[in-house]
This record gives sequence, structure tokens and C-alpha cells, in this order.
Amino acid sequence: MISVLVLGSGSATPRVDRNPSGILVNSANSSFLVDCGEGTQLQLRKYKQSLQRINHIFITHLHADHFLGLFGLISTQGMLGREKPLQIFAPKGMEEIIKVQMKITKSWLTYSLSFHEVDCSKSALIWEDKEMEVYNVPLDHKIACSGYVFKQKKKPRNILPLKIEQHKIPVYARKEIKLGADFVDEKGRVIPNSELTVDSEKALSFAYLSDTKVLNEAPTILNDVDLLYHEATFLNDMADRAEATHHSTAEQAAEFAAKCAAKKLILGHFSSRYDELHEFVSEAKPIFANVHVAEDGKWFSTE
Repeated sequence: MISVLVLGSGSATPRVDRNPSGILVNSANSSFLVDCGEGTQLQLRKYKQSLQRINHIFITHLHADHFLGLFGLISTQGMLGREKPLQIFAPKGMEEIIKVQMKITKSWLTYSLSFHEVDCSKSALIWEDKEMEVYNVPLDHKIACSGYVFKQKKKPRNILPLKIEQHKIPVYARKEIKLGADFVDEKGRVIPNSELTVDSEKALSFAYLSDTKVLNEAPTILNDVDLLYHEATFLNDMADRAEATHHSTAEQAAEFAAKCAAKKLILGHFSSRYDELHEFVSEAKPIFANVHVAEDGKWFSTE
């Protein structure tokens, strides 16, 4: 399962009930932070999430409401005695911004900080471990901007315990069988893998797309995504404003989710002009039924 916590559901101008952009992505063994608007570390504390468990931060673009909380967060991690390295993935310029802040404030860290420049012109695999892959997705905003896709790696097939006993499968052969190999028993008989194993659980995925005009085509990497967070800064009566500012409406986000064959849609990045959010659901639901609105402190999952 992949679960996400909304740390900030607002757009450029914060409200007391909506922090600027921030999403915590949790998997079995890792926590990833996507965007770090002003006050993000306070939101993490408010919702009782560990700052030190975050080892990878992904910034979509260099507008202040998406990164202004980053320097404060990494400073606090250092003051709390962090020793684990921290990796930051962001468009060109993020490293310079942080290093200038550190230089002027004469700050230092107790841990190593690594920057990875994201090419916002093309999609690519930008990070992976044994459990997860992270891809970037080019977005259409006023400056270089990238969304991110978190995809679990497919687990090996599961060997049926009864078959291990029945065919006396030795330990050394089991790894290859889990990877799809047939088994040749002591009498030379070939036992097809399909008789020995069952498929593992489905590999799940989460995509975060903010800020962007709705994309004309859904990138292949988003096909059948289990959980899609798509910005919906405006309602459809302000579609012209969305176009001019390179943002999306709830209706456009729903149409895009349908193109991707997404399983679940979360709308977020709401303009501060909106007090109530039920209209966003009303606008999107006729097009994409499984739609929800992001609210600060709310959890969503791929289940």
C-alpha cells in the first residue's frame, strides 16, 4: 500500500485552513516529501509525522508556495542531530537557493545534503531502491515544472508451500522460481512455473501533478495509476483564468484522470478565493466518479 498525507492543499496565497503545497508519501519502508511550502514542518509536527524519517524530498518547481519551507525543514533536521543523508530532487536552481540561504545565515548541517537536478522537459526514472521507483512527469506551467510518479516494484511470485514439499524443491532453486523459472526435479521432469507459484500482490502507484495546465495527452507512465493527485486551482467558470495562469479546473482534472484510467482522483491546490470545496466534487464527479478533495491533515491510500 502507498498512503499519502495532505500537508497543504492551498495554492499561492495561504489560508488558516489551507497550507501551501506539501504531500507526505508513505510506503512500507520509506517516507517521501513532495513539495515543501511555507509551514510544512509545522504541519508534519501537527499531524505527528517524523521529520527524520524523510530521506528524499521532491520539489515540483521553484514558485515560493512549493519550496519556501524547505530551508526551515532541513535546518530543523540538523538541529535535531540528524546524521542520515538527505536527497533533494528539484528543477535547476534549487541547490543555489539553499546554498545562498546557508551562506548568508552562516548555517551548517550535521548531515550530508545531495541535490539532483530534474530535467523538466522529459520523463525519466530519477530514483529507485528495492521497493520503489520514482519518475518525473513534465508539466505545463509558467516555469519549469515536474510532477512525480511513485511506483512500487513488482514483487517476485509466491511459491506454494505444498509444491515445495511435493517436489522437494531445494532452497537454492527457490529464488529463480520466484522470478519465473521452471523447476527440474531429481528425475529430470520439468515442472512449469505456473504449477509452482501464484502471482504476488499488484504493484501500486501514486502520481502528484501540481501546478499545470491540463495535459493534452496522458503520459504512458500514468496509465492505470491507482491514486492521482491533480491540481484544480479553479472551477470551470474561471477556465479562462486557469488557462492564463497555467492552472487547471476541477472538470479538466477529472477528464485527465479518465484519460489515465486512474482508480482514484484527489483534487487539490485550491485558490484561496474558495471557502467551500464541495463544488469541486460536483464539477468533477459526472466525469470521474471516484473523486475526493484534498484537505490538510487528510490521509488517502491506494487501497
